[in-house]
Amino acid sequence: MKRRQLLQWGAGLVLGGITGLRAVARPAERILIVGGGILGASIAYQLARRGAEVSLFEKSGPAAGASGKSFAWINANFTKHPREYHVLSRLGVEAFHNLHHEIGTELPVRWGGTLEWYANEQRADELDRLSRQQQAWGYPIRRMDAAEFTRCPSLSSSAARASLMLISSSTTRILARHFLIRFTPDSHQEAAAAPP
Repeated sequence: MKRRQLLQWGAGLVLGGITGLRAVARPAERILIVGGGILGASIAYQLARRGAEVSLFEKSGPAAGASGKSFAWINANFTKHPREYHVLSRLGVEAFHNLHHEIGTELPVRWGGTLEWYANEQRADELDRLSRQQQAWGYPIRRMDAAEFTRCPSLSSSAARASLMLISSSTTRILARHFLIRFTPDSHQEAAAAPP
């Protein structure tokens, strides 16, 4: 190693250490978030984990809007087109997996899969096409024929063909409340009327 490279490397370590010390000594960022749905709650959680002082304002209460009224289905299934939308949805599924791993079983998420089927041959052909497309995009799908479908418990329907998507899940409609009340460290959780 040349002397000049050694000095540059050493100076980088020293300056990097000083910058790191300044970052630790700096007071926490104060951040205001408007909206207490799943997105606002998630942002509040992530920012608080990174040391920010977070205030979240919601005009009604946690998950009072779309987050509280959704089907709460976490997926990247057949309806996610074009491919860029599918990729974004898949990243969302992976983010929920990571969050569930981080928080544990208190986070109300049930991982399983989704079974979709059609008795109509024409629609079953479309399901096959979409299943193959999703498989080509790396989404884990297992296709089922009519005989395998009839062995599924608790199903009284018939199907020409079916597809089982293996990584979708569901969560409860109160997930935002869990974020706010249980898992946002050192933040201010306020439900307040947003200014008009």
